[in-house]
Amino acid sequence: MLFASKSESELEPSLARRCKIQKGGSALNHLMASLSVQLVIYATAWLVLGLRFQLKREVALLWSAGWFFLAVGTALVFFNTLPLPVPRNLLTNFMIVGAFVLLQRGVDEFAGHTARRWDFLYLLLGLLLIEVLRGHGDFTNTLRVCLFAAIASWPLAATGWRMARWATGNASVSRVIMLVMIAPAILVMGLFWIRAALVLLGTDSDTVSFDRGTEFDLIATVIFLVVLGAFNFSLASMVIGAMTERLRSLSDTDQLTGLANRRVAIRRLEEEHARFQRSGHGYAVVMLDLDHFKAVNDTHGHAVGDQVLCAVARELQAGQRRTDTLARMGGEEFLFLMPMTSIEGAVAQSRRIGDRIAALHIATAKAAMQITVSIGVAEAQISDASAEAVVNRSDTALYKAKAAGRNRVEVAD
Repeated sequence: MLFASKSESELEPSLARRCKIQKGGSALNHLMASLSVQLVIYATAWLVLGLRFQLKREVALLWSAGWFFLAVGTALVFFNTLPLPVPRNLLTNFMIVGAFVLLQRGVDEFAGHTARRWDFLYLLLGLLLIEVLRGHGDFTNTLRVCLFAAIASWPLAATGWRMARWATGNASVSRVIMLVMIAPAILVMGLFWIRAALVLLGTDSDTVSFDRGTEFDLIATVIFLVVLGAFNFSLASMVIGAMTERLRSLSDTDQLTGLANRRVAIRRLEEEHARFQRSGHGYAVVMLDLDHFKAVNDTHGHAVGDQVLCAVARELQAGQRRTDTLARMGGEEFLFLMPMTSIEGAVAQSRRIGDRIAALHIATAKAAMQITVSIGVAEAQISDASAEAVVNRSDTALYKAKAAGRNRVEVAD
């Protein structure tokens, strides 16, 4: 796949060896045809996903182009009777390395990484150098094989690294799945370097050509069939993982404010209450409600009301401690879960939050406005059978604050 056959001036193999190679070549042709068809199927699938279903379109198109390049590169190895305007070996190597670069660029785009634009130019210069060395005779075989292995490994290594970084930052991807995802890139690199090692150690010279039907050719092609399938599965796993993470985020996020939603708040409250019952480490629940918010909606419209909610949410986030959970419970009601916090600490923090909101000047489409919040605070007690009991006491304190004139903090009994 990587380099041209050796010249006819070299010693011909024995008759028995030629027969063996011919048989191997026939088997290899069937394998390479299967490999090319497999790669075309991958390319077509990603093309359809990119154009028809708009599934990360640019990423899908890059991956489609990558698999198509690789299909053409593998086909060129054995369909060697077609006339070409450029050296066959150069075009074959270009298609193979270009495929790996396109796959890498797709992973970069998927992971939000900005790739350097000139990397591909360096690789192209390396391929041209291989052709220059080819013109200096077969004694450059070892150097050419090693140089190609290095060139092909560059985008493969970058792809594996980007996959690992993406998987590390994705909560839905375990370490085992991450290793499975990057393994194909490592195995493909390993195949190229095994070839280089065989040539370097002076094994069968036909290993250089990879189109003679030797045992290495057959084994390597079978490995390519399996590994490239696994490689495509790794790319699909990234998309599936991202979709899973997106769905999880949508199910846990309030779509208007971007805060955690009621579902997350309930889950975190249950976890914290279970910890409280095991260890005795207390926590506090703070309920906030915007004062006279209905009047804002009635006077200025719901669009302005949404702007007010978003502005308040941003201010609450700015005053949120690292250990706190902040969630929108619905309407104009918000909740703070404050682990390891006494009632005194929670009240002090609530007053700071109330002061921040009262001092906030909110620019809306209709007019600049200010708003205040009423706050109820409750600390978990041994008598609380569940987190819901703590929330109910905090909610009672909140309504006490509203009844007492609003814009104030009240503590639950």
